[in-house]
Amino acid sequence: MKGGWLFLMVLSLQISFVKANDKKDTLRMQNTWQDSLPAMYYTSISDTLFYSQIIVDTNQLIMDTSHLVKIDSHAILYSSKYTYRIMLPTLRSNSALASSHWQDYIGYHKRLKMYVVNEWYITGDALGIGSLSLFDMRHGYIYPLSSAYDGACSVPVLSPNGKYMFTYDYCPDCPGEESFVSIYQFEKRAACKIKLKGWVRLPGEESQADDAAAINEIHWGKDGNIYIRARKFTVLDAEAPADRFAGYICCAYYRIDIKQKSKPTE
Repeated sequence: MKGGWLFLMVLSLQISFVKANDKKDTLRMQNTWQDSLPAMYYTSISDTLFYSQIIVDTNQLIMDTSHLVKIDSHAILYSSKYTYRIMLPTLRSNSALASSHWQDYIGYHKRLKMYVVNEWYITGDALGIGSLSLFDMRHGYIYPLSSAYDGACSVPVLSPNGKYMFTYDYCPDCPGEESFVSIYQFEKRAACKIKLKGWVRLPGEESQADDAAAINEIHWGKDGNIYIRARKFTVLDAEAPADRFAGYICCAYYRIDIKQKSKPTE
């Protein structure tokens, strides 16, 4: 009997919570894209420089559910001023081939002080499209992050000085294709606090470029630049394009200079 009363008490609190938060402000979607983006490039570096510079930060995202209340197939993400209704994956039960839409709560980004939410759509022809957004529940903003493919990009990694962050995305079903690094900067005086600064493309195996590579590791460096460890594809025979890639050499190392203004000289 105690269990029944406890269930009714929790249910009553949840209903009261939702009604109380119905009157709160809604979140505003921000446009992180800028009209013109400078071309950004990467340069080859030594493995010694890579390992002497990288900062491996593995504790930026935590599974904090203290401000998340689950109610049936929904969840309420809330702060003292704002709320957001998350549609949980259970909404797509038995509808994999029909149009559907759901969201996954990924966690709380400790350094950004924002929540990370992944959003998925399945169209009528069973095409899945994903995107990742940052939820600023303190100020009432949603920041959608850029992705080069149908899936969502990686969780952002904040720079040591807190002025920039990067995400990385690739096509998981086509590892031979190019990969991208998107770089964002924080603007204190602008209405939109997060802006896409630029992106860097690493050509994939299918491009048959001499610098074709696939990212293995990506980190911020002590100098404030981005450091990449990649699998370097090798050329077998330039006269036979269909067979020219024999495999890869592990590893190639690259640096993305944050403050670059033009393509660096070799």
